[in-house]
Amino acid sequence: MAVSNLIARPSRGWMIVLRVVIVVAATLGVMFLLGINIFSSFPSFWRGTLGNPYSLAMTLTVTAVITLTAAAALIPFRAGFVNLGGEGQLVAGAIGATVVALTIGDPGSVWVAILCVIVAVIAGALWAGIGSFLYERFGANEVISTLMLNFVAFTIAEWITSSVWPDKVAPQTRPFPDGTDFPLFGKFGSAPWAVLFAVIVWALAWWLIQRTNFGFRIKATGESPMASLRFGYAPVRTRVISVLLGGAAAGLAGAVLILVVNRALVQDISQSYGYVGIAAALLIGLRPALLPLGAIAFAMITVGGNTLAAVAKVSPAVSLVAVSVCVLLLLATRSRRGGS
Repeated sequence: MAVSNLIARPSRGWMIVLRVVIVVAATLGVMFLLGINIFSSFPSFWRGTLGNPYSLAMTLTVTAVITLTAAAALIPFRAGFVNLGGEGQLVAGAIGATVVALTIGDPGSVWVAILCVIVAVIAGALWAGIGSFLYERFGANEVISTLMLNFVAFTIAEWITSSVWPDKVAPQTRPFPDGTDFPLFGKFGSAPWAVLFAVIVWALAWWLIQRTNFGFRIKATGESPMASLRFGYAPVRTRVISVLLGGAAAGLAGAVLILVVNRALVQDISQSYGYVGIAAALLIGLRPALLPLGAIAFAMITVGGNTLAAVAKVSPAVSLVAVSVCVLLLLATRSRRGGS
């Protein structure tokens, strides 16, 4: 049974409800095992996620990033390609944006920021294209190849931060030139721009899959590549384009982190958002219309988990542990069907 056959079919509505219950139960279970008092920690959780403009801006930004990485997983998944490379594609996009920002000249401008976004999208798509090429040309397992490409991207990013444009103080590149960003919105900073990018990608993903002929080809290829081929739908080309689109979305997530949050390429910039995006896509049963809902759920877990870690004096990895448990349980609830 092909791995893609376990992923491609979207879930019924009741399965989504079940997955929401699973995510909530898994998160509360992890908190209980780590000795975090759920009730006394709620005020801290609220302040750290929604309770003030800064925390709300951070939650919105993380929601936007997870929406983009969820799209990076959802579109190829629907075409039958299991893309676990969202992390590396995000980092590739961040690297592309960094190269533009630090080589195009000083001072920066909003046009430089726009060019950073464009290059990041292209870089993410090209990085995803490597995994697609290995799969289509040599039959390499897409799960392994896309996963391994993540570590290659991490290594390149570390080399850039430590050797190419190192900062004198922090483990990152030197900061971007002043002006290389988007206009600020008061206390919310650049977060609305991140939300705008995510909404555009969400709308395009929904329209592509639900309202276009190519979207039908994506679903047909994911359901049965052989049947798709018999109807003249060119499953190879459909998969390749789907993977490139997913990589472009992840690359845009890298640009958001670079331009909105860090203003430099920092070590561990991805913060596992690529893997969290997979969990968000699985939570909503690979339904593009529900992308923001899955992203909001895991953004609350991620941002709130970091706040609770500080309050309860436990490792900040508590949010990653919760997400990992959710991913395993969500995968376990995927409906299985026969396949080649």
